[in-house]
Parts: sequence; C-alpha cells; structure tokens
Amino acid sequence: CAVKTWDGSNWNPAGNPTATDHVVISDDYDTATDGGSITACEVTVDASTTLTISADDFLSVANNITVDGTLNVAHTANVVQIDDAATVTNNGTINVYVDTPALDGRDFMLMGSPMTTETRAGVFDGAMRIRNHLTENFSPNTEVMEASNGAGVWVDEEGDDWLVYEAGINPGEGYMVMRDIVGPATALNLNFTQGTLNNGVITYAAEYNGTQNASPNIIANPYASAISATDFINANDNVDAVYFWEHITAPNSGTPGPYGLDYTMEDISIFNLTGGTSAAGSDAGTLPNGIISTGQGFGVKASNAEPITFNNSMRLTSGNTTLRKRDIDRIWLNVQSNGYELNSTALIGFIQEATDGIDIGYDAKRLATNVALYSHLDDGSNQLGIQSRGVFSENMKIPMGFATLIDEQINYTISIENIEGLNLESATVYLIDNQEETITNLSNEDYTFGSEKGIFDNRFTIQFVPEVILGTDASVLENIAIYPNPTQSILSIVSPKFMVTNVTVYDIIGRVVMSQNFENSKKVAIDLSELNSAIYFAEINTEAGKMTKRIIKE
Repeated sequence: CAVKTWDGSNWNPAGNPTATDHVVISDDYDTATDGGSITACEVTVDASTTLTISADDFLSVANNITVDGTLNVAHTANVVQIDDAATVTNNGTINVYVDTPALDGRDFMLMGSPMTTETRAGVFDGAMRIRNHLTENFSPNTEVMEASNGAGVWVDEEGDDWLVYEAGINPGEGYMVMRDIVGPATALNLNFTQGTLNNGVITYAAEYNGTQNASPNIIANPYASAISATDFINANDNVDAVYFWEHITAPNSGTPGPYGLDYTMEDISIFNLTGGTSAAGSDAGTLPNGIISTGQGFGVKASNAEPITFNNSMRLTSGNTTLRKRDIDRIWLNVQSNGYELNSTALIGFIQEATDGIDIGYDAKRLATNVALYSHLDDGSNQLGIQSRGVFSENMKIPMGFATLIDEQINYTISIENIEGLNLESATVYLIDNQEETITNLSNEDYTFGSEKGIFDNRFTIQFVPEVILGTDASVLENIAIYPNPTQSILSIVSPKFMVTNVTVYDIIGRVVMSQNFENSKKVAIDLSELNSAIYFAEINTEAGKMTKRIIKE
C-alpha cells in the first residue's frame, strides 16, 4: 500500500485516498468537514490526533487499523474492514457512539457491543438493569402454544430464561438493556470504549433445546457498522429468520406469560430471505429493511447447535439507522381570513431531541404577515411560527396566539392543514377559544370566529383531551398503563406506585358515560363492553392525583 497522509488541510500526495492507499492521519480529520468518507488499504491514526467518522459516513479499510490517537465513530457511522484476518490495534482511544430510541418506563432494547472487552459497568452503567438470555432455561409457554396451535413462541413457561447480568459483554451476544421505570421517555446515549473494535469472524455458541421453537437465541451485531440480515441468514444454515423487538407496547397484565406484567409478541417484526413483516402491534413503520445496526440485538430460532457466525462479508458502509427512533409527530394549523386571500400556518412538532423551551434549530419566530397564527411557550411567552416540543403526550396543552392587520371585523377559520406521526394521527385535536369559552374538535370540523384588528396572544389553546376532563398530575402519574388499547370489552389499568381510587370514562364532548370506585388496588379493570365503538377518555384517580388516558372502544 502506498502511504497517503492527511496533514490537517490536504492529502499528500494529492487526491482522495483509495483502496490502494495506506492512510496516515497526522492531524485531525472529520469526515463531515474535511473531505468525506475514507476508503483505504490500511489506516493509522497518529498519536495526539483524532479521526472522526461522522453520522452516515464510513471508513472502509481492506486490512489493518492502528489507533495511536483517537478514533470516534458517530451514531449511524460505519467502520468496515474487508479482510477477516485484519487487526485493529488500539494504543489510544476508540469511541463508538450509539443512541437508542426514546424508551418509556419498563421498556428495553436488545443490544450487544462492537468492542472486544466492553462491560456492563462500562457502557451500560446508566441502564437500570441488564439481563442475558439462557436458552437452556426456555420452554414455550403452554397457554400461548395451545392458543396459537404451535405457532412461533417467544414467551417462556417459568419466566427463568432472562437473568440479571453484571459481567463482560460477549461479542455477538445480545442483552436486554432496561431503562428506569419512572420518568418520561428517554434515550440511552451509549459510548463503547473498552478493548478494541471487533473484526473478522465472530462466533456465538447457539443453544438448541431439541426443537427449533424451543431454541430462541438472543444475539447482536458485533461490529461498528451495519450488517446485512440477508448475508447473515445465508451464512448460517441453522438460522431461517431474524426477529426484532420494536418496543411499542408497555408490559400488560392481560398478556399471557409468567410475570404479573408481560410483553407482547405483537411487538416483534420478522425478516428472512423472502422479506420482512411489521410487528403486529404497529403499522408499516416497523417493517424490517434487511439491515441490522451497530450493536443491535435480535433473536433467532436455532435449528441445531452449530455455532452462529458473523464475518466481514456481511458488513455495510451505509444504512446504519435501524435502531428506530420515534416518528416525529407534527401538526400544521392554518388560519384563513374569510373574504380575503390571506392565511397563515403554524407548525408544532413533537420531537425526542427537543424541550418545551426554546431550542436552537427547532423553534422559529412567526413572520410579520397580515394574518398570523402562532404558538407560545407554556408561560405564554414568544410568538413562534414553528415550535418544537418533547415527545408527544396527549395531556399536553399548547397556548396559541392570533394577529391580524385587517382593519375591519371579519371572520377567520382555523383548520388542520396537515398532520404526521403515529401518535398525532390517532389523536383527537381540540381547539379551545379562551375568549369565547368554546371547545372545537378540529379533527372533525374547522373553527370559525370573528375578530377585529389586533394581536391576541394566548387566545387559543391546542390540546388532545377535552378541557372538562384534563387532569393536572400527569407528571406524577405518567407510568400508569392501560391494556389493551384498543379494547372490545375489559380495560386493565396498572398504577405502579399509587392506589387507584376511581376511574371515570368520558365521551369526546366530556359527558360521563361510566364511573367506578376501587379500594386498595394498584391494578384494576373496567368493562367497556356496553359502550358504543368510539374514542373515550378514562380519568384515572389515584391517592396521589389523577391523569387522563385516551382509549379506543372497538
């Protein structure tokens, strides 16, 4: 390989490196700002220098990598080696960053490690609990087997197949990584640092319990790059499909299983050589695309005890994005002046990375147009044409303002211009006119009002539960869960911390349709079988306060 050196400004000799070059990084290089992805025969990162592979970029190396300085691999970046016998020598620092989707309380990810000697106390120190899977302890759940007539089962009979784990993270093995059970949905921002990058042939000792259905193994992509699920299946004769956990539904007391609260198999998507199927509990948003991201864990049903193998031929330089993040929920609200061709649109987005304050790059002031509809922060400040909020919750309230330079008193109409995202598309949008003291279901009809010239801050409020039944204690009670939803009859309610004292159900215009009191129970159930198929709101009263959940009666 011919040596080609980066000096901080230029390549020497001139020209971008190719697969025949031994690339030497003698000054800091970032693929996002200094020339893009790198293809090389061999790579050396000199001491006191940093090579950064930024998001969606790649480092593709035929042979060895030597790190005497620092190698940073961003979330969704890829580092690929071609030769299975190539080495990665780490005499400095290697950081591989992986961000999970936002996880609700009790939710988990299946994760592995792209580094050779990572530990539970290292990269997963911020997780509440880590579990590893013992296939030898697994036996298909009898209740599920009988109900499904022998279909594929991932539910254990005794509940002893997942054990708390505190040791080293084995390359190729997948682990259940659980976040804390309290607090809002939060991502785990992981930094793998211990050892060096996994490369070449990685084997996992598959366990086989006599039948394929009784032999679930939890494994993980061991590389700092995406891999092809198709190539993985083709390389392993004892694997006919891969199974992904899509973390959609909270654990449910009504789901068959050995625990008080069990996860549902409807949150599992499948991919094989024919293609993929979405998780039954979602729409096409969980359809696997045949790519497995850095460190992403997944399940296989082994058909024998042959070792499961990963190798460099499976690795990819793109597509490292299948650790799915929540859809961005967005709503565009429009105001139209009746009689004039003047209108204005306000955008509100619900985004994992945003806060309820001002976020640079996510919030923008309204324009000084003749007619304007805009939103405020919770304290009524700012006039925002675009506003970002945190992850969507139906208990949110968003204050809105309106301004017009039209001199005469005329009518205006507010409507939903567009709506995106799974949460918002299934939500009901209400507009409160604080001046007229009216509530309008914007999901069903537009709202027309009269106004003279002026600026009217905080005139409106957008919310997703009717005003008459909004609770004020949602932050305290945010881990209350209801199952199943939608439901045809019985609705179970689980309050992990506080006793439930009453559940009152309202229709969409705020009328009480049923109410039931309870004593000394954190887990209750109500029967909705007599109600018509529609959207309702369950006000859950506890000893610590109340909150409202939107429910769908089928």
